[in-house]
Amino acid sequence: AKRRRVWIGLAGSLLVGFVASLALAMWAVRAERIATAERDAKEAALQAETQARQEAETRRVEAERNLAYAKKGNELLGSVFSGLDPKANYATVAEFRDVLKKNLHKAVEQLEGTAIGDPLTVADM
Repeated sequence: AKRRRVWIGLAGSLLVGFVASLALAMWAVRAERIATAERDAKEAALQAETQARQEAETRRVEAERNLAYAKKGNELLGSVFSGLDPKANYATVAEFRDVLKKNLHKAVEQLEGTAIGDPLTVADM
């Protein structure tokens, strides 16, 4: 060992360098895995947020459409009774019926003339 002191020192230095390099490589691989996991988590969160926004927008549009249907239905229902005067004294039930019938026909025409919903539902109404 006394005669090979230089070689033993070199071998020891190489061994220490190898171990240090191996430790640094393992540390770098671990850091890369952590960074990849964080990136994947951020992408998943962004995708979930985007999907939630799209679903919220879809629900908002549907709610606005339903509100428009309700407003139109309310308007049509109001038009049925618009020509009727509660203070009027109708001479006969037939006269009252004729006014009501006329208003109902107008409402049906309005209903058929506007696309306020599913055509099968409108036809059923």
